[in-house]
Amino acid sequence: MGTSHCSTYSTAQAANAGLDQEFYEERYFASALKTAVEKGEVTEARIDDMARRILRSLAATGALDRTESVQPVDAAAGLAVAQRVAESGIVLLQNRDGLLPLRADRLRKIAVIGRRADVGVLAQVSLDKRFVSVPYSEHPVVIFCNATHPFARRRSIRTAELQGEKLILREEGSTTRKAIESALRAARVQPEVVMEVASREIIREAVAQGVGVAAVSDVEFVPGPGLHAVRISDAQVRTYAHVACLAERRDARMVRAFFEAIGLEA
Repeated sequence: MGTSHCSTYSTAQAANAGLDQEFYEERYFASALKTAVEKGEVTEARIDDMARRILRSLAATGALDRTESVQPVDAAAGLAVAQRVAESGIVLLQNRDGLLPLRADRLRKIAVIGRRADVGVLAQVSLDKRFVSVPYSEHPVVIFCNATHPFARRRSIRTAELQGEKLILREEGSTTRKAIESALRAARVQPEVVMEVASREIIREAVAQGVGVAAVSDVEFVPGPGLHAVRISDAQVRTYAHVACLAERRDARMVRAFFEAIGLEA
């Protein structure tokens, strides 16, 4: 008997209860199982039984009699299948009254129907006793420009150097926009805002065309021909990610295992 991925939560207990193989992670078996045998928590006879049951299944299905040859992966065919699946599953939405993209400053509530969402990784959270949120990561915000801009010859700039610069901003409610605007206010710097766009892709293209410079989290900056990113040296401009779950489900096994896996405690 084997488990699906992320479905094993013990070593000796699982092995002695009849589990033969842990798939995907090998977190509780492999070296952990060897240690359990050395401690006498799992007998060698049980290991022999596990091996016998696995080999019996391979023999019964003829897997031991086949000679498998490694074939090159047909990436183009795989992509074509993925596209057909995606196209067949597309639902055409009517964007009535400009509902999409969602804007945080206009939202009052978002409903997640059902309990299939165990945890969420959110860019911003609000104080609500129904939820538990834990800071997970932080990322510096950088300024990026095209190759002909003076900043392209630099590794870093000071906030004051953005005074009067043509700046392309994300939409209102964007965490990146909030971070850069806060830093600009603190430094009493006023750039020339030339565009407000809700799409990273459009901002990237506008910067590449020399419309202006833009701010982006360093993990979201995609290097490319004609683009250059510089750090802000004199300010701590950052975006943050939080992991959140329903307070009533914080002790659920799957939720607890997720938090443990990323080194956090809910």
